[in-house]
Amino acid sequence: MTFSVCASALKPIGIIELPVIFPHVQGSVRIRPEFVVMENAMPQFFILGGEFLSLYGIDIYHSRHCQQKLLGQGLNIALERVMLGQTLNKKQENDMKNIIRKFHKVFALGDVEIGTVKNHEVEIKLTVEKPYPPILRKAAYPASPRNRIELERHTKELVDYGILRKVGTNEEVEVTSPVVVAWHNNKSRVCGDFRALN
Repeated sequence: MTFSVCASALKPIGIIELPVIFPHVQGSVRIRPEFVVMENAMPQFFILGGEFLSLYGIDIYHSRHCQQKLLGQGLNIALERVMLGQTLNKKQENDMKNIIRKFHKVFALGDVEIGTVKNHEVEIKLTVEKPYPPILRKAAYPASPRNRIELERHTKELVDYGILRKVGTNEEVEVTSPVVVAWHNNKSRVCGDFRALN
């Protein structure tokens, strides 16, 4: 399971189960949430599931106004950690950060915000024409059980983010199989083999 706040991926290190009562004149709400302790939480305060609490009007420093404020803080914290070119002077650095702040919706502050550009066409010129070379339509690469699990996880993640979509059974598409290309710090990296295209 992955967790994020202000669109930054978080590393969970433990879970605490705690009964919570929200008193209300029309009847108290009793829940038994699991609070996840994070190793690298950037904001100083947050409760996992804040969007859910806000949706149902349960405020624990998580009103809709506060969430917008938190998102703004998340952007400022992310900007503090941005590493810009060493050749920039202070004014150029500030100008660059102001541009990022102004157009922050086009930048992903974390994995959760990665998505697709909609209603905009792009033409990509390939070195080959349809029908594509048979090398693209080859069988899946053999994968170890560990790599197979990672391929499924990455694929599901990309579908959830809207980057990939499931293909219909009658849909004619040229596909290539994904492959795990690297493991670093126990994290995998996946790509498709499109070498035949260019």
